[in-house]
Amino acid sequence: MGALSVAQATREGWTAFRRAPVVFVAFSLLLALLQLPISVLQDSLGAARTHGGAPSALLLSLLLSLVAHGVNCWGIAGLVRGSWIALEGRRPRLADLLRWDGAALLRLVLATVLLALLLSLVLLPFAPVLQPIVEALETAAASGIAPAALPVTPPGSLALAIGLALVVYVGVNQSFLGQIALLEGPGAWRSLVRGREVVDPQWWPVAQLRLLQALLILVGMLTCLVGVFVALPLVTCISTAAWRQLVGRQDQAGFSGRPA
Repeated sequence: MGALSVAQATREGWTAFRRAPVVFVAFSLLLALLQLPISVLQDSLGAARTHGGAPSALLLSLLLSLVAHGVNCWGIAGLVRGSWIALEGRRPRLADLLRWDGAALLRLVLATVLLALLLSLVLLPFAPVLQPIVEALETAAASGIAPAALPVTPPGSLALAIGLALVVYVGVNQSFLGQIALLEGPGAWRSLVRGREVVDPQWWPVAQLRLLQALLILVGMLTCLVGVFVALPLVTCISTAAWRQLVGRQDQAGFSGRPA
């Protein structure tokens, strides 16, 4: 297993993105356009539930959440495929990013759902002390008025610190979940285990990579959200380049659809 160089992954990811910037940005824009109506409907259903809407609103909201998650996973799959092709030195086509691979998409959906469930179980013991803090933040977000003080007690502070540490740790060691599920093709549980096996020995370099990616997304959001359409595929290219450093250049599942 190779060592991770964040600087090298960034250079390789930027080079890959530059091979087809219009294709990557167009796909990111299409993904946003698909997500927009789903988000609007979810907001409408959320308002209906708040005002005592029918139980069917909850069911529709759950269904929309599943659809939104499927669209997000399809977007991740397209960007990973495009970045892999570009890192191989070829120019990806929009058709490559749009290509449907039901088996690979199902692997990614199941792995991400399992990760979300495990995180929920890990954080469940902290729910009683974290719930007042979350409610205060939600109220502040809805009203647009910052709370004078958060209801944080000493046990709540400790729970918040432990919970945050767990989320950060898991978030870092599952940094390559998309690449694992799509390019290696193990089952959902094995994908999570594989992420820990690969990342734990180099947790700090991968954490630095995640921080860089977060900064790129933040810069994209600060440019009136337009930069997100550049930052999202660029971050995926960098992440895929880092994955290739760590485990090699084998597309074991044949996901990219093009021979090396």
